[in-house]
Amino acid sequence: MSVAPHAGIVDFGTFTPPSASVDGIQGEVPKPLAGQENHVLSASGWVSGGGGSGTVTSVSGTGTVSGLTLSGTVTTAGNLTLGGAITGFATSGANTDITSVTLTTGTISTAPSSSNDIVNKSYADSIAAGVNFHAACQYATTAALPANTYNNGASGVGATLTAVAVGTLTIDSYTLVVGDVGKRLLIKNEATQANNGAYVLTQAGTVVLPYILTRATDYDTSGSGTNEVDQGDLILVINGTTNANTSWVQQTPLPITIGTTAIVFIQFAAIQTYTAGTGLTLATNQFSITNTGTAGTYGTSTQIPVFVTNAQGQVTSVTNTAIGTLNQNTTGTATLAKSTSAFTTGTAQTYTAPANTQWVKVTVGGPGGNGGAATGQRATGGGGGGVAIKWLSMTAGQTLVYTVGTASGTASTVASGTLTITTITANSGTNGAGTAYANSITAGGAGGTATNGDVNITGEQGGYSYGSGTTVQTNFGGKGGDCPGFGSGGPAVAIVATAGVQGNGFGAGGGGAHGNATSAAGRGGIIIFEAY
Repeated sequence: MSVAPHAGIVDFGTFTPPSASVDGIQGEVPKPLAGQENHVLSASGWVSGGGGSGTVTSVSGTGTVSGLTLSGTVTTAGNLTLGGAITGFATSGANTDITSVTLTTGTISTAPSSSNDIVNKSYADSIAAGVNFHAACQYATTAALPANTYNNGASGVGATLTAVAVGTLTIDSYTLVVGDVGKRLLIKNEATQANNGAYVLTQAGTVVLPYILTRATDYDTSGSGTNEVDQGDLILVINGTTNANTSWVQQTPLPITIGTTAIVFIQFAAIQTYTAGTGLTLATNQFSITNTGTAGTYGTSTQIPVFVTNAQGQVTSVTNTAIGTLNQNTTGTATLAKSTSAFTTGTAQTYTAPANTQWVKVTVGGPGGNGGAATGQRATGGGGGGVAIKWLSMTAGQTLVYTVGTASGTASTVASGTLTITTITANSGTNGAGTAYANSITAGGAGGTATNGDVNITGEQGGYSYGSGTTVQTNFGGKGGDCPGFGSGGPAVAIVATAGVQGNGFGAGGGGAHGNATSAAGRGGIIIFEAY
């Protein structure tokens, strides 16, 4: 044992001094005399105390002691230099608290089983098998970069992508600036897949400079090492509109030749974000149906509920509306308080639904056709006007535009105002025609048609003119056609020369003349709005 210069005290316990050399003097260490067992061993012998098997309470000076056996507690206030092996001490740290350990080598033979166990390399390798973590990138491409030229450097080391044209570079909605030089970028969408990989921005594109990207030092050489290109390389992307908080894994297995072999990345993971769609509310991780209306009871004996829904079919509001009633006049005849009639206007008018309106019944009657004219002849009757009936869902204040036909050939119509509808049309009856006296029959004018109503009724055809010879007494003029529900056509005339007779009511066709040039005009149409 070597004892270094020591200013403190070392208690070696009881021992038997061996032969030794102290201060370079060979020979036995002098044995302490009786009563000196506990004295100090100095560089030149026992300072005080002593005994072959006593206890050394301190050592000072410089020298060498060989074969020293320690059986007690060793304490020191200075430096103790040991040149050989120490025997007789514990070889296990079990149940011993160690607060500071520095180890350069050693073996952990068992796999960890509890949360505070030490992990050995084989265990760490097993959980990391197949995944090679690389440093994160700030942004990742979503499409191929603007046109560029690839230079493979020294087999990939120092390889660059240089823009063909000057200008800034935007990746995933972020435009790189001069201050971004040095940032890592994941290039994964190049048409030439061998050019893909992790790059560092080495020159930002500007109005006078092209962008230049250089392969990252951990992604310019292939191999199975930690910072080499291999299948299972995992790269996290930190920023970007599309790729923020996503991770990507390289799929191409070894062997890989940088600049030649395709480098293919697929998405490994991404943080999912959720937003509440129409009619939904999102609170933390829970979706709920958004309240769109107010709970309540609606409808009475004098009111009906009116429901308003959104595009998802949810009720957004409910209101009570008074039920329309009929007023009784003094003559005892029931009249509808919300009825509006219009006829023979010939110009466009506006109808406005009154207060509390829910439905409007629209009745459209077309005008009648004129009776035929005849000088020394017989003539057919004009056709009656058509009729269309339509129920429309309307609310107070909504409008429609309407025109009542006033003459043959002019239709009655109801079209869109603030309420959009398909135009409701009731056409006019066709005019009658004159025919020479003869033993024959001639058909009258056709009745008017109707379109886009819930009910469409064609007007009555004008009456025939007919004869049994070439004299006035043997020929007859045709009757006018009826407008269903609104007017009857003018009557037929016969035997003597007679002018055509106009029909009665709205939309009635005129009767045909007989032996006279004067024809009868058809009646104008009618439109009725009934609000409920």
